[in-house]
Amino acid sequence: QSNANKEDGLALLRQFITQLPQLKNANEPYPISLRGINWIKFLVQHEIRDALIDNSLYSQYALLRNSIEYHLLGNHLLENACSLYIGGIYFNDEKLKSKGFVLLSKELKEQILLDGGHYELSPMYHQILLSRLLDCYNFAKDPTEKQVLKSYALKMLAWLNAHPEKQLQGRSLDAATVISGFVLGVLVTISSIGAGAVGATLLV
Repeated sequence: QSNANKEDGLALLRQFITQLPQLKNANEPYPISLRGINWIKFLVQHEIRDALIDNSLYSQYALLRNSIEYHLLGNHLLENACSLYIGGIYFNDEKLKSKGFVLLSKELKEQILLDGGHYELSPMYHQILLSRLLDCYNFAKDPTEKQVLKSYALKMLAWLNAHPEKQLQGRSLDAATVISGFVLGVLVTISSIGAGAVGATLLV
């Protein structure tokens, strides 16, 4: 939750870790992908490094790395890739980051059409994945990787502007201001912590 305070958030994470062995579906790739990014954004926002949480999170990423949802494709595979990439940056794990970015680059090339639309043609998925792409952009440190992510984000934003009827709230988006952290019509929250801006989230 974006408004969770540090103490409540830590309590929830630690409670989840103790319950994780009994949670039947918690270690499926898709929940790990979403949970991993949410945990990292919370931890970075509050400048937390906790051995128990980091060890659990890294173990979850080890599971994800070996259970990528190639069989489902689509938005699941993009979420897997984004989470591996952000997890690799968080843990300073070059192999994890590289696996995520290679998969992310491949899937963006396949799933983002020439006009910038997502190939499932779902406005909801399009905006969710654009939100995730902005997360990746704001965590990225490598200039080449940032440029790749930025180019796809701009294309996806252009698609939304060209198809206002497909926007969930019918609002115009300004691509350049999204990248810099200010948006016309859609709220983007960016927390500037440490080396750079992290945790961009589209709230639509």
